[in-house]
Amino acid sequence: RMFRLLALLGVAAALDLPTSALSWYAVQLQAAPIATKSVTAATVFCASDLCAQRIERRARLDRTRLALTTAIGGLYFAPAAHFWYRAVTDLIPGTGLLDVLMKAALGQLFFGPLVTCVFFAAACVQTDRSLRHLPRKIKSDLLAVQLAGVGFWPFVDLISYSFIPIDFIPLFINLASFVWTIFLSLKSRTALPAR
Repeated sequence: RMFRLLALLGVAAALDLPTSALSWYAVQLQAAPIATKSVTAATVFCASDLCAQRIERRARLDRTRLALTTAIGGLYFAPAAHFWYRAVTDLIPGTGLLDVLMKAALGQLFFGPLVTCVFFAAACVQTDRSLRHLPRKIKSDLLAVQLAGVGFWPFVDLISYSFIPIDFIPLFINLASFVWTIFLSLKSRTALPAR
C-alpha cells in the first residue's frame, strides 16, 4: 500500500495538475491520513537534506544522514504533526488573529523545540553513536534555533491556521518545512563548542 501511495504521488506530481493532485491527495488523506502525511513528510525531509548536503558541498552523499532525516520526517514528524495540529485546533478552534497567535505561540513553545531536539538527537546518534552530547547540543543551540524559528514559523502559522483546511495543514507545513529542514539539517550538525 505504501509503495502504491509513493507511485501515485510521483504520477500526480509528474502530471503537474494541481487541482487533480489536490483532489487525489484529499482522497488519500481520507483513506490513510497518517500514511499519506508520512510519505509526504519523508519525501520533503529527504529533499531538504539532499539540498543541505549540496549547500555543504559534500564530496559524497551521506546516506546515513539522509536516511535519518527521511525517517524523522516520515516516522516522527508526520504522525506528530497530525496529532499536534488536530489537538491545537480542538483546543483553540477559532481562526481570528488572537486565536492564530495563540496557536503559533503553543507551536513555538512545545512542538518546535521537540522537533529540533529530535534532529539534534539524530545528529548525535549519527556522529557519536550515543546521546551523551545531546544535553550540551541542546544547551548550546536550541535557543538560537528557536529564535530563528520565531522569524519564520509564526508567518507560516498565520497562513495555515487562517486559510488552510485542517486536513491540508500538515501538507502546507511540509512545504514550509522544506526550507526549515535544510536549516535544521545544517544546524543540527554544527560542531559542539569545546568544553
